[in-house]
Amino acid sequence: MKMKNHINKVQIVITGLFVVLSVLASVKGYAQQIPLFSQYQLNQYIYNPAVAGSEDYLDIRFMQRYQWRGVTDAPRTFNLSSYSPIQNQKMGVGGILYSDIVGPTRRTGVQGSYAYHLSFKNSMKLSFGLALGVDQYVIDGTQIQLDDSDDPSLLNYRGSSFEFIAKFGVYFYGDNFYVGFSIPQLFNDQIKVYESTTDLSKLEDHYMLNGGYKFYLGDDFILEPAVMFRYVSPTPVQTDISLWAYWREMLWLGVTYRTYDAIAFSVGFNYNETFLLGYSYDYTLSDLSTYTSGSHEIMLGIRFNQNSSSGEKPLLE
Repeated sequence: MKMKNHINKVQIVITGLFVVLSVLASVKGYAQQIPLFSQYQLNQYIYNPAVAGSEDYLDIRFMQRYQWRGVTDAPRTFNLSSYSPIQNQKMGVGGILYSDIVGPTRRTGVQGSYAYHLSFKNSMKLSFGLALGVDQYVIDGTQIQLDDSDDPSLLNYRGSSFEFIAKFGVYFYGDNFYVGFSIPQLFNDQIKVYESTTDLSKLEDHYMLNGGYKFYLGDDFILEPAVMFRYVSPTPVQTDISLWAYWREMLWLGVTYRTYDAIAFSVGFNYNETFLLGYSYDYTLSDLSTYTSGSHEIMLGIRFNQNSSSGEKPLLE
């Protein structure tokens, strides 16, 4: 009978964790199963596999985000991505390693992608991309604090699940504009970290649509307004409205208003058209502002084998 009670407690804790994480991540309407980044404009590939190969160099980016500082067990996200063109930029390949940690839960994954680019007049291109990968979901009971600390069935519990992941994207771009659409979770599998897992742990459909236009203000300045729409049923659409300014493609400043969430301020520089460093601070506007000092995010980038004769296309995308 005691063992049965322990099992029931495990079921309650596991189900409760998914409820808490769903509420914590939604914050007035947005379910964050997909990790959030404020500097995604500097690395659109993390959301859209069709971006792979859109530049004429091998690109490597590391992004690290600490969300809602001051909130216990708030999300921490790490992302390492790389992509490169092949076959004279008619195709692109890439890969991503990532980890998203929220309290006692962790999502770790790896993805590889392929993109094909079609060329049109006036240097415009349309690409289609597909990414495939594997995610591991883990709940670590050793990080759960309980009133009954002598209950080994809870404190020693560790559940994990491996899920097959697929991501699809379309990217239409030119010398001074881009429009992208992606579905980062094509499959709606359940995360079965425990045999009694409910629909609360189901992977939901996400849809992302973004676009931007670059205005050249003389030889030194570029002004880039951009927008991103995120949708996951049944929550409202979340919108990012951004304005970025670049000076000589070396320094940049950006500001983003994200509905239901925050306003983000970004700054960074590009050294010798090879090394990039960016930082973003999110000032929380939601009800969590009472408990958090904001979110912090850094981005490190490096480029190899850049073709200096590629024309006037901006480096920062």
